[in-house]
Amino acid sequence: MQFGKETLFDTDSHYKINNKGAATFKLNKKAKTITITLKKMVL
Repeated sequence: MQFGKETLFDTDSHYKINNKGAATFKLNKKAKTITITLKKMVL
């Protein structure tokens, strides 16, 4: 189960999402959208 339970996003010690996980994101507050991009290593 260890290899199938990877999270999409990683968090820091304050539970703030960062781009170190399996995906990155860009938040556009003006357009009220978020773009999620999977890294190449993710199948």
